[in-house]
Amino acid sequence: MMRYSYEERWEEARKRIEPMVYAMFWQDLDIPGEHAVTYVNWILDRLFRPEYLSALEDKWSIYGSIQGEIVELEANLSYEDAKDFLVKKQGDRISHWIGPSIMP
Repeated sequence: MMRYSYEERWEEARKRIEPMVYAMFWQDLDIPGEHAVTYVNWILDRLFRPEYLSALEDKWSIYGSIQGEIVELEANLSYEDAKDFLVKKQGDRISHWIGPSIMP
């Protein structure tokens, strides 16, 4: 049985999603295809890719805002461990949230 890497799985998912994102630009926003390329690539590669790969690999980080700066406080946690971390930090002075550990 052949195993596909997470990156290969992302590329397949990206190919499936890309036409729908382009359609949104053409049909809903009336932005021609040549102008939409940059936006579509940014949306898919900078927004969707990290979330998709983090979900596949179950690698999440805890982020916090310290003196106006976003800081990664914990990395490569399972989603369950990340949620547990947030529960323990409720009421803390620092605002915490979960985000992908896999960043572009």
